[in-house]
Amino acid sequence: MNQILYVGDNKNNGPVAVKSVIKFFAIVIIIFGIILIGEGTYSMYKGIVANSGNNIPTVYMNRVNDTVVIKAENNIEIAKLIYSWNKGEETVLLPNNKAVEEVVLLPNENSILNVTIVDIKGKETKFMQQWNIEGIDIKKPEMEIATDDSSRKITIIARDETQIDYLIYKWNNEAETRVNGTERNKLEIQKTIDMKLGENKLTVTAVDKNGNTNTLEKTIIISSKPTIAVKQSNSKIHIVINDEVSIKTVSININGQVYAGEYEAKKQLKLNVPLKQGNNTVSITVTNESGLEQKVVREFIYKP
Repeated sequence: MNQILYVGDNKNNGPVAVKSVIKFFAIVIIIFGIILIGEGTYSMYKGIVANSGNNIPTVYMNRVNDTVVIKAENNIEIAKLIYSWNKGEETVLLPNNKAVEEVVLLPNENSILNVTIVDIKGKETKFMQQWNIEGIDIKKPEMEIATDDSSRKITIIARDETQIDYLIYKWNNEAETRVNGTERNKLEIQKTIDMKLGENKLTVTAVDKNGNTNTLEKTIIISSKPTIAVKQSNSKIHIVINDEVSIKTVSININGQVYAGEYEAKKQLKLNVPLKQGNNTVSITVTNESGLEQKVVREFIYKP
């Protein structure tokens, strides 16, 4: 290096050459430093972009009657959902999913609900929400479904300690029917409807003026037993079976020999069964779609 810096014995050229070389290397070092700083800054920026705004869960807390529904979502799997009221005991869920939902009972006083989400990378995110419930109606309406098989009527009753708003009822997956409360009786709604034949599901929802909701489902079976009429005509018996809902199965036993079949979606069935010579003991058993059974036993004599 010294040999390059010093050229001959020229005193005027020596210092100039040295200064030029020093400037050159200084510029190179500065440029190299800028490149290193730039790469480092770019790496830091990439790290910030990779971590900012991502993997931050979304948590919703909504009151439904006397409960709080916690819903958490994340773009990576949630390893744990931890919640507690105030500074009380923690409850830990292990969903191992990108979404989780939990229903929590509200306490009887103003409280803070603490929720912590831990993702599969161990990152914790904390949430908290104040719930002021003192003096607020959080009680669900009470409901009753009463059936009268003799009249084939159903009475639906919805009651609330503050004010009932409306009730909705529907059969199976049919359209809903709404019944609004009245000013004359603000605490109760009563509705009488006809039963539907067969096995059907009745769903009733009652809502009070504060939005508290209660839903009740009941499976109702209304049916009578099938009817069986039997008449002999020479070497045969004529059997007529009727059911107001639908015939499901028929079993005929003649002297120990059984004939059986399924006849779904039929309300009436006519059968002709041959008799053997001599005495014939005939037993007929019919079951309808509601599971109700009818049985008759008859004796027939066939003489050719």
